[in-house]
Amino acid sequence: MGALGSASVLYGFFAVSTSDLMKRTIFGLQSWQLMISGGYALFFCANLIPGRLDTVLGRPKRTDLRFFTPAGFAFAIWAPIFLGEMLMMFSVLMPDSLRSPGSGWLEAMAPSYAAASVAQALWCLAFRPWALKYQWIPASLLTIAALALFESHRHVASSYSMSGAASLWSLFACRIPVALHFGWITAAAALSWNGQLASMGSSIPIRITSATLSCYAAAAFLGVTSIVRGDGWPAATAAWALYAVSKGHEVLRGAVDNAAIDALNLAALLSSSASLAMAVFTWAIPFFSSGKTCACACV
Repeated sequence: MGALGSASVLYGFFAVSTSDLMKRTIFGLQSWQLMISGGYALFFCANLIPGRLDTVLGRPKRTDLRFFTPAGFAFAIWAPIFLGEMLMMFSVLMPDSLRSPGSGWLEAMAPSYAAASVAQALWCLAFRPWALKYQWIPASLLTIAALALFESHRHVASSYSMSGAASLWSLFACRIPVALHFGWITAAAALSWNGQLASMGSSIPIRITSATLSCYAAAAFLGVTSIVRGDGWPAATAAWALYAVSKGHEVLRGAVDNAAIDALNLAALLSSSASLAMAVFTWAIPFFSSGKTCACACV
């Protein structure tokens, strides 16, 4: 029911993006400004509510037998995401006269960004001890959030081709954090679905096979998205997350055959390397394309 409700919210936000509601003013702010700033505030506050499974259970244990699990350092990525999107929120709340003329894509991404924020806030409420046997609920919510951020990132990436080089402010206050957010939530959704397999009591070979396929799928999806959209940050995020996955299973040694752990870690490391290569390739393309400006340039 939670996933169905979140899907309805997602559809509603996408529908709003084509309606006149986007132009309405509430408390002196346009609807799209409230969507982005309110969405950020909602998720940020929901994230502070204690009692989530990741904080209650702590670090993975040998008895968990969960795979596709990143090492703890991977979660440091939330620092640039939250900080960057906080700057984005301040940018959104600026008077129109202070924003650059080419920032219309912020309005375009508002419904999908708000939908992602709602789905993640619901995830914060669903990823609780009561859901230990119902991991499909938080997994579904993260998948919905990833799909919404996929749409948000499309608007961000399209702004590259429309505006050419990006200012430092737009890079660090929106474009990079939204891309990191999209890439990380995509990986988190894969992690959550692998957790669902564990909660179902699936056999160890099935769990390891699923984790291995998740590594390759995440690298392929985020890498291809980066290349097609001309933005290397989603692939770079995949490289970071998958490298952390390659370091996250050491606690399971002794509980699972070492050869299986080594094979999974190798798959994660190879996927991470491939993701990094696709990110570098994406960033390098403008340098070899005559008459084009690198999207990472600063003006």
